[in-house]
Amino acid sequence: DNCLLKYQALLLEGPVMWLHTCATLNPATFLPDNEKKIEHNCQQVIAQTYATRGDLLEVPLTDPDLNLYTDESSFVEKGI
Repeated sequence: DNCLLKYQALLLEGPVMWLHTCATLNPATFLPDNEKKIEHNCQQVIAQTYATRGDLLEVPLTDPDLNLYTDESSFVEKGI
């Protein structure tokens, strides 16, 4: 955008603002300490990520003639 470039130019080249780099700040100091080892079990993570839902079972429907309608936010059962 030209507007964005114009504002950036005003900020960077204006007489009231000066940009300086600070060599005393080390970005690595913001990283977390690795003293504590993280417990990780790859098989458990895979099982949790790709497992099927435990509450879904292969059980035939008791009333297969039941019609359910949905509009993605609600449903109608037996006209109610």
